[in-house]
Amino acid sequence: MQHFHIDHGIRLKKLMKALDLNQIEFAKSVGVSQPSISKIVNGENSLSAELLTRMAVEYPTLNLHWLITGSGEMFFDVQTGTQPYVQ
Repeated sequence: MQHFHIDHGIRLKKLMKALDLNQIEFAKSVGVSQPSISKIVNGENSLSAELLTRMAVEYPTLNLHWLITGSGEMFFDVQTGTQPYVQ
């Protein structure tokens, strides 16, 4: 299970970089504490359903499937209105 925590942390870090946000800014945007985000990034905790829901509301183009599994693209294609291809 620890392996999944690390993968989630890596993808969350990539997401914050793509959004040009640091941990404090990202945590505020989704209404959680910075230490909570830090624990996910460091592989100590996993993504919770509550956090995923908050992220989906705050970042509607975010592909949660990518965040959880690593498959597909990070964001939905907003120009065409289509979802990314996921195997």
